[in-house]
This record gives sequence, C-alpha cells and structure tokens, in this order.
Amino acid sequence: HRFISDPNHLGSITGRISFAPFGEDIPAKSGQFNLFSPTDEPKLKLMIYELAFEQAGEQYYLAGKKEVAIVAPRDHASADDMLKLIRTGFFPNAVFAFAWEDAPEKQRIPLLADKKAVDGKATAYVCEHGTCRKPVTSPGELKALLDDYRAL
Repeated sequence: HRFISDPNHLGSITGRISFAPFGEDIPAKSGQFNLFSPTDEPKLKLMIYELAFEQAGEQYYLAGKKEVAIVAPRDHASADDMLKLIRTGFFPNAVFAFAWEDAPEKQRIPLLADKKAVDGKATAYVCEHGTCRKPVTSPGELKALLDDYRAL
C-alpha cells in the first residue's frame, strides 16, 4: 500500500524493449516508475516511467506517457472498433480515458472535458505534455499514433 499512498515512492523497473527502429527484445537494465493522481479524483491514477537501454553502443532513455482521450456519440458502433484496439493492443506508454460524448461525468476528467466527437464518430485525441495531435476517427489512425515513439 505504501507504493500507492506515498507519491514520492518510486518503483524500480527492468525489462526488455521492442522498438521498431532498433529491433526486438532489447535489454533495459535500469529504470523507475511512479503512480500519481493528476486531479483531486482519488480513483484516477496515472503512471509515468523512465527506462534506460543501450543499442549499437549508444545510450538511450525512454520516458513519459501518452494520454489518449476517446469520446463517442452514445452507443455508436464506431466506439466498438476504437475500444477493441485499446483493449487488445499493447501500449505501455499510454493512459486511456473513454466517455460517451453526452455523459455528464466526462466534465470531471480533465483529459476528456473539452473533447468532442468529430463527424459523429468515435474520436481519439493523443496528447503528450499538454499538447494534442489532430484528432483521429479510425482505429488504424489511432494505432499509428500510439506506435509513433517520437515526441509530439
């Protein structure tokens, strides 16, 4: 319980990285992660991580997270495809939030509060460091943004 209750308690992390430009199964020998609450909502926890690795004799540092807001018209079929992507994919550098466009509770979550569905379809906003890319309305476009490791 200390990890969640103490915001200054960092967790250690090691593992292996798959990064398309460099290859698969690259050892990451050191790193850290932490959970935090970006709002007064006690149940909303986000994770940030930092991970060091070496490739071809060069040192690299992987850090951060992407925030993804998805809004959709209530019970619209386009939401199913977008949600299926995030439920079945592996996106370790992303935090997701979803709401129906007309849900009143949407306004309580800063990531979702000002987001709207585009052209009556489920819409994803991929943001990093407070800046969002152009919203996308297809699972393919969303996957491309999530797989893009370049900073915004």
